[in-house]
Amino acid sequence: MGRGCVSLVNSKVNEYIQEICSYVKFRKAHKEIKTEFLSHIKEKTEDLMLKGMNEEEASKKALTEMGQAEIIGKQLNQSHKSAPEWSILIITIVLSLLGLVVAYLLITYGINIDAAGFKKSTVFTIIGFAIIAGLYFFDYKKMEKYSGKIFIGVSLLLLLQLLTAVPINGLKAWISLGLLSFNVTELSLFLYVISLPKLLRSIELKSVKGYLSLSSMLLIPILLFIELKVFMAAVTYFIIFAMLMIKFKVKITYILSVIGVFIAGCFYMVISEPYRIKRVLIFINPQSDPKGSGWMNIQIQNLLATSGLMGNGFNFPKSTIPVVESDFVLTYIIYTFGWITAVILIIFILAFIIRIFNAAKVVMDVYGSCIIQGFMCIFAMKFIWNILMVFGLAPIISVTLPFISYGGSSLLMQMAAIGLIMSIYRCKSLSYTPNWIK
Repeated sequence: MGRGCVSLVNSKVNEYIQEICSYVKFRKAHKEIKTEFLSHIKEKTEDLMLKGMNEEEASKKALTEMGQAEIIGKQLNQSHKSAPEWSILIITIVLSLLGLVVAYLLITYGINIDAAGFKKSTVFTIIGFAIIAGLYFFDYKKMEKYSGKIFIGVSLLLLLQLLTAVPINGLKAWISLGLLSFNVTELSLFLYVISLPKLLRSIELKSVKGYLSLSSMLLIPILLFIELKVFMAAVTYFIIFAMLMIKFKVKITYILSVIGVFIAGCFYMVISEPYRIKRVLIFINPQSDPKGSGWMNIQIQNLLATSGLMGNGFNFPKSTIPVVESDFVLTYIIYTFGWITAVILIIFILAFIIRIFNAAKVVMDVYGSCIIQGFMCIFAMKFIWNILMVFGLAPIISVTLPFISYGGSSLLMQMAAIGLIMSIYRCKSLSYTPNWIK
């Protein structure tokens, strides 16, 4: 076939694909659609040429067999519709606004927060909504190639925190930069989630070197979290890492051995320090030290016992619980608004976690799906532990209720996570890998 005929064939194919794309409003899908259809047309053309047709005839017949461009384009437009995951977004807004209402009530009735704190919460909430809107249009795939640098940078930041941060209530959770201070632990977990999928997927587990790299990525952050005494972060990181190892089909013997070592390590850490043993015993029986370590548990349970279905209104006892606006904000909500409100709130939280899980399942891109699953683990651990802690079903540690508890940098990180989930879900139909090489 002459060059003119080849050019004509290519022109017809390009026109056909361009017409298909003209019906697809989500422009980010055009590249993948073009690549996929070029592959299908090429395969059909080659099959027809093997049956004796020349290239021009085979190409024309291949286009005819593909179907009408308008019908295909409209079908693809439906499957590639770009829209937020509205249920996640709506629940995020509801929980954030509830946090502002609680902060306002705590100020109004002189509990544990001041007017400046409420203004700060309002400003951070507005900034958080702006971050969600901005990240919705952000191309999350741009982060993937920086995964190694992100992992190293976050680990160095945690090391800096360990060496320089001033302990607050025994925790080195904050780094100060002039007037600004931010929670590095909260930041690190979200950034680790962004970096781990690419790193774990790229490791060749066919040699000792590969497993050493895998083990170092597991141990370095966990050891840093343990040294910083943020054990919830260490446990959350381990769960995320184990989930990704299962997803990327790491040998089950390695996974089981790692889980065994981690559980044994946690057990040793508890029994090696008397105060940790005491904390466990107090959790089991708060009445054994009612004026000491068990005091907080008893106070919370007494408040919950008097709450009733509709609550007690705005007469929460002042100075009953320290940092009620933070770790124990759920206690205030139940006491003030009652158990009916608490049940509705828990249903919202469970729906939030389930919707994130479902969002991860429909995302075709492996990297994006893994990020959503990692964020889901972080939110689930925080929500579930905080609720169980208030109900006396888990030991009391420093864990806030996402979006509701008072906080600045932590709220911004949580909002940023929702923004990235929205960005990934917006591109859920894109695999970023052509179907024929999967």
